[in-house]
Amino acid sequence: MSLKKINFTREDLYQKVWEKRLSDVAEDYGITDDRLKKICNKMNIPLPYNGYWLKVKYKSDTFKTLLPELKPGESNSYKLEIEYRDDKDLLDRYKLLIEQEEKPENKIIVPSKFAKLHPFVSRTKEVLSKERKSSNGLLSVFRGQVLDMEVAPNNLSRAANILNTLVLELDKRGFIVLVGSSVDSQPITKVVFDDLDVEFELRELTRIERKLKERKYSFSKEDEYEKINVPTGVLKLEIKRFWSSGITRIIKDTKNQKLEDRLNEFIISIYRVLNFEANIHLYWEEQRKIEKEKIRIA
Repeated sequence: MSLKKINFTREDLYQKVWEKRLSDVAEDYGITDDRLKKICNKMNIPLPYNGYWLKVKYKSDTFKTLLPELKPGESNSYKLEIEYRDDKDLLDRYKLLIEQEEKPENKIIVPSKFAKLHPFVSRTKEVLSKERKSSNGLLSVFRGQVLDMEVAPNNLSRAANILNTLVLELDKRGFIVLVGSSVDSQPITKVVFDDLDVEFELRELTRIERKLKERKYSFSKEDEYEKINVPTGVLKLEIKRFWSSGITRIIKDTKNQKLEDRLNEFIISIYRVLNFEANIHLYWEEQRKIEKEKIRIA
């Protein structure tokens, strides 16, 4: 086991928990939202009130609780250590699979165009193309038997090609790809392998910009600004609901590499998550055998 150290600063964490949901911020750090909430309370960081994100979604009026001054004895920073598994814990099966992904001859190539998309990808692209842009400039779907994807209109075809390639490559490797079970299900991309499952999403990153507000009254003298989220063009693939910080969960566009060139890396991340889960199953199976033997001896 190894330790990963996370240094929280009060101002930075305050900005993050008001920019997106607590669970999403916690995922970025690789910890549970309950643990992050306790850290915020310890550092006297106010959290969004109940109903805040619903109001944001429907563009209702909201207010942001100001960060209070530090009280005597309170700290402006917090250090956290997280245990995670090293590569030495890789099971032989997953070690071999990862080695295959690392070979140059197995590099995944994303075609610029497909004659026919996978049914799941085709349906997702069609549904998204009919949606209006949300407040952050992205096309979003909240219900339906579609894959978990959220991108700007000008990136829809590119994202669909990436997702289509990934789905086909996972299928070649023996993964079962699943979406929601009904039209009322939330969008989900789930893959099953070795009786274990992993969920992931394809998203376009956004950034916060200042926008000049329209004046409500002609006699208003001062300009007012508001913060808005705008698309960046940067796409990412992210494994969801997984808390081990020793495993890379996010693969995205960088200055040197596009996401299209990093799909093998993402599949390796999936294998590492599956390996982690398999190790846990083996551990508890061993514990059950020990308990059973204790009972037999008694």
